[in-house]
Amino acid sequence: MSLQQILSFIPAMAGLVALIIGLLAVITPAKASKGFGIEASGPALHYVVATGVRDIFIGLIMLVLYWHGDTKIIGACFICIAVVAIADFTLTFKHGSKKQSVVHAAGAIFSIIYGSLVILQVGL
Repeated sequence: MSLQQILSFIPAMAGLVALIIGLLAVITPAKASKGFGIEASGPALHYVVATGVRDIFIGLIMLVLYWHGDTKIIGACFICIAVVAIADFTLTFKHGSKKQSVVHAAGAIFSIIYGSLVILQVGL
C-alpha cells in the first residue's frame, strides 16, 4: 500500500476515532473527562456529554465526506476542525493537564497540515 493510499484513509480513520471518543464521552463522561485532560464530576459531567455529542457529529461528518470523496471539502473541514482542537488545547492547558493539552495541540497542527495538503493536492 502506497503512502498516498494510506493518507487517503485518514478522513475515515479520523471520523471513526472522533465517533468512538464521542460515544465514550456520552456513555462514560467521568472517564472521558479524565482522558480529555480536565477531570469533571457532578453537574459538570453534562458538559462532557455535550462535547461527546460534538465529537459524534464531527465523526459522522468526516465519514460522510469520506464516503462522497470530495477531497477539497475534506481538506477544508480538517482546517476547521483545527479550531476545535485549538480550543480544547487552550482549555486543557489553562485549566487541566498540561500533558494532555499536548495531544490537543498535536491534533490541531496535524489537522492544519493535512487539510492544507489536501486542498493544495500536494501528493494527495
